[in-house]
Amino acid sequence: SANTPLFKTPLEIKIPGAAGDTVVRIFIDQNNTTFNIPVSNTDTGLVVDPNQWIPNGHGTVLFDTSIFVSSVQTIAAPVQKYSVYPNPASGYLNIHTAMHNQIVDAALYNSLGQLVYNSKVATNTQIKLPQLPDGLYVLQINNCSAFKVVISN
Repeated sequence: SANTPLFKTPLEIKIPGAAGDTVVRIFIDQNNTTFNIPVSNTDTGLVVDPNQWIPNGHGTVLFDTSIFVSSVQTIAAPVQKYSVYPNPASGYLNIHTAMHNQIVDAALYNSLGQLVYNSKVATNTQIKLPQLPDGLYVLQINNCSAFKVVISN
């Protein structure tokens, strides 16, 4: 609303599926944004903010019915599995995937949702990070896969 400024934040979307659930983290940085989230034929829908991280009341967290999914289109998309290590990290990270030296977009956000690192990097190689304060960060890969990373120098 006009009284409440936009709070830029990551938003989790859970995709329940027959083979297990997938959680996608998107970054909200505008009032009105459209996101395309690939789902497979075996997925059963979308759950927005499944862990109820978005505050939507005075002093309490409630189910927010104002967040909704306008449409779901099923498309076949290859699922890329990543692993990130070491965690906690100190100065560097590795993004591992089955495809060697794949170039991915890596974005690291601090706990305030501020972008502190953004680069195209090759998987399965060591990525040197800038000197960052100790704390919890979110690493987003290709605007879809997200990982919690602890930086401890």
